[in-house]
Amino acid sequence: MVVLYAIWISHLLLFRSDGFVRWIGLLVVIQNVFTSFFNSHLFYFHEGWMYVIGVGVAGGMGGLGPTGRDEDEGSGS
Repeated sequence: MVVLYAIWISHLLLFRSDGFVRWIGLLVVIQNVFTSFFNSHLFYFHEGWMYVIGVGVAGGMGGLGPTGRDEDEGSGS
């Protein structure tokens, strides 16, 4: 249980800033947290993969700026 909460907290912290993609990622994490209180996703293929794909895509795109490059990269030539 502690590991699951740690994963959820780390995913929530990943999507804490502004932006449409990060907002979608935050919704995916919150939806998974609340629905897991009522259902166990351990044996549900669809819900588990929707979380993995949603967090993976939103987390990967969340680091991209408006030019499609990493925000950490400088504007060097």
